[in-house]
Amino acid sequence: RGEHWANALKTMLTRYQWERLSQELGETPEYSAESVFEHGYNPQLISYNGIQFGYRQNDFDYMHYTDFDQFNRFIYYYKRVTLLLEKGHFMTKNGTFIDLRRPESIEVMANFMEGNADLFDSHFAIYWRIFSHMYFAGVDANQLHVLPHIFVNHETMFRDPFTYSYYKRFYQVIYKFNSLLPAYTRDELLLPGVRVANVQVSELMTYFDFSHFDVSTLLNDETLFIEDTYVFDKIFLARQQRLNHKPFTLDYTIEAEQPQKVVVRAFLGPCYDQNRRALSLAEYRENFIEIDEFIYELVAGENTIKRDSRDFYWTIDDRRTYAELYHAVIIALGGEKPLELNVTQQHWGFPDRLLLPQGWAKGYPMQLFFFVAPYTGPHVRYPSYEHSSFSGGVGSGKRYIDNKPFDYPFDRPIIETEFLVPNMFMKNVKVYHELLEEKYQDGKYENYGTFDYTYKENN
Repeated sequence: RGEHWANALKTMLTRYQWERLSQELGETPEYSAESVFEHGYNPQLISYNGIQFGYRQNDFDYMHYTDFDQFNRFIYYYKRVTLLLEKGHFMTKNGTFIDLRRPESIEVMANFMEGNADLFDSHFAIYWRIFSHMYFAGVDANQLHVLPHIFVNHETMFRDPFTYSYYKRFYQVIYKFNSLLPAYTRDELLLPGVRVANVQVSELMTYFDFSHFDVSTLLNDETLFIEDTYVFDKIFLARQQRLNHKPFTLDYTIEAEQPQKVVVRAFLGPCYDQNRRALSLAEYRENFIEIDEFIYELVAGENTIKRDSRDFYWTIDDRRTYAELYHAVIIALGGEKPLELNVTQQHWGFPDRLLLPQGWAKGYPMQLFFFVAPYTGPHVRYPSYEHSSFSGGVGSGKRYIDNKPFDYPFDRPIIETEFLVPNMFMKNVKVYHELLEEKYQDGKYENYGTFDYTYKENN
């Protein structure tokens, strides 16, 4: 559970960092109790009952609210966890000794930082992260009635840039834990007899696409009930532009001396820092995100593998809306069309449309890293009746393909003379951005939600 949460948090922070770098906004500032955030954030959200969401005002600092007991509570907990990490071990109340210098202890540290139900000592301030959210929202822990605020809900808090600064601060505990682990040796990373000869990458193109959101719940009850009968014959859609990307492919060429089962991992990361200075893998490993992972049976000789971005392991598409499901059932009941029953959708994953940063018209430089490792068996096997589409797997370990940690081999410090082996491959790429506003404004474009390859030819 904890490692899943830490990996998801790291992915969000890194993806936000990509966007800042591509927009030339620099590194994400790290939260400090002494810092003052000059620019506030007001999303102008209004709750269903008409009350406006609270927001962060200009010149925000820890003196902004006067509930210092709550502030000191989560600051004390943060310091307590960092001291445990520096000490390197701790003893639970039942006498269990836990060594924080072992790789598997990432689960313990992540449980501490998340404050979840799997903590060894539940009295160890399990709700500390909730207290921090309540403090920033100006909410007292004993309040019976709480007004809506962007910091109280995860669905709204990640709209505010301050949230990423705050979470970056305490993710440094996880990063420090990983940095204290021993680096992988060449023998641990080398897969004898296997070499990644080349990986061809198709064009990486992003664009802003119009998307429609079902907000039918905003309709009055009178439009849904006619003579006390529920009638859902109207759909209220809101249109918004969202970042998307054209599907792309990765064509692997892998040479093997003998047949064997392997796991192929693909990572994406920036080439330069905020000053456009090229950095080594050792300096910038935390800014790589694993975008794909799959098992493959290599044969002796040359192996050619084609992967489509729509099939990547860690990404998911938009969920089917309630209105779509409702009308599909009504049509099936009317006998017009049979109901499609085998429509499974994963509950947990990174949005496919956000896989790439916005990029530049002339191409934003990034780099892909590929790693082929021997298959060592899953951490926990799926039962025959269970599938990842029905379960996010959080807390079970079932999201693992093998028994390696998340972000392997970037989960530990890197010694480049030991790190780079023949079963790895790096490739510089560019992410391009195309402006499509003119196509939408002429009123003739109808392929919303998809990338129209023939638009230029037909217009």
